[in-house]
Amino acid sequence: MSYVYKRTETQLWTVGWYDGDTFDPESDHGCPGCASRRTILLNGGDPDKDDSPHRSHDTSDYIDGLDDEDDALLAVEP
Repeated sequence: MSYVYKRTETQLWTVGWYDGDTFDPESDHGCPGCASRRTILLNGGDPDKDDSPHRSHDTSDYIDGLDDEDDALLAVEP
């Protein structure tokens, strides 16, 4: 199982995993960078040392252009 995060509201990103087609939430965050760091940690990585581009506190480059109604689904693996 890999944890992912997705935008669930305009200013809310939820970390969780998929059990088949069902998304099981683990935690909510007010910024994508915080959700990214939590996802890296849950997937066994170190958010302070991970080379993943998603480890940044500002991941706006990855979600620019999404509408408020879009779900941004980002898998972050160690």
